[in-house]
Amino acid sequence: MKGKGEMKKKFSICIPVYKNEKNLPITIPYIIQHLDLFQEFDVEIVMVNDGSPDNSYQVMQEFQKQYPDIIRIATLTRNFGQGACTHCCLSMAQGDVVGVIAADMQEPLELFVDMLEEWKQGYKLVIAARNDKGIGIWFSQALHRFIHKYINERYPVGGFDFLVMDREVLDKYLPLDREDAFGQLKLLWLGYEYKELKYTRREREVGKSGWTLGKKIETVLGILVDYSAKPIHFLMGTGVFLTAGAIVAMLVLLILAICKVAQISLVAFIIPILFFLGGVNLTGIGLIGEYIWRNFEMNKN
Repeated sequence: MKGKGEMKKKFSICIPVYKNEKNLPITIPYIIQHLDLFQEFDVEIVMVNDGSPDNSYQVMQEFQKQYPDIIRIATLTRNFGQGACTHCCLSMAQGDVVGVIAADMQEPLELFVDMLEEWKQGYKLVIAARNDKGIGIWFSQALHRFIHKYINERYPVGGFDFLVMDREVLDKYLPLDREDAFGQLKLLWLGYEYKELKYTRREREVGKSGWTLGKKIETVLGILVDYSAKPIHFLMGTGVFLTAGAIVAMLVLLILAICKVAQISLVAFIIPILFFLGGVNLTGIGLIGEYIWRNFEMNKN
């Protein structure tokens, strides 16, 4: 029990909102009805509308009027993307500890209890990683595995956007330069030891995901450009391979011609010469890209 006069810690539940007009009338009452899960905390619910074309913001306003002491809301002038919306949510949060959960209730609110217990044990970052394989199309699953294998080993194979962080982590996260769609990588980049909990994602009961194929492709490109030099290394490696292969091919043709093992005409040298020139170009582009990438890394600081 808390001593007399001892203030409760504040817990902020952040919810980015986009096309959740049908979800919010289910999600918000559910959270309100289960606030007793967090009795030792003062709880605030922070919601930001990401320029939804539906009536999500109007629904948010109605609930904010009903629970003005609990709910705080804002809306972006247009759709900036989930990363910017979540960043705005976090910047509004006043809690000593802050949680992020989706508006569609596919994540179990009750898991926040276990996450907060880990926070009380000293973990400043607690993430809930998806362990299910049946929910979500192959693209999402492949994307998370790709990030784990090629971008950051600390990133869970199942991905995560359901988490709890300490105010110390939040204060270091917010000033970082970009509000991109994959702030999770930026969060892991800070280097804090984290506790990972597993959960099974629920089926979406109402509404439809706003994460379209176009946004997914844009996200993949953004991750590659912002967090990885591997495309540059791939270009350089391919260039070196083509150049070396072309040189070997020309040497073989030259030896065959000199030894008169086969009838070799000058035309036969055209293809390896073209591969050689192409390989040199790719190697040069990759080398220039490496210089640019290192400068980019320095500028990101």
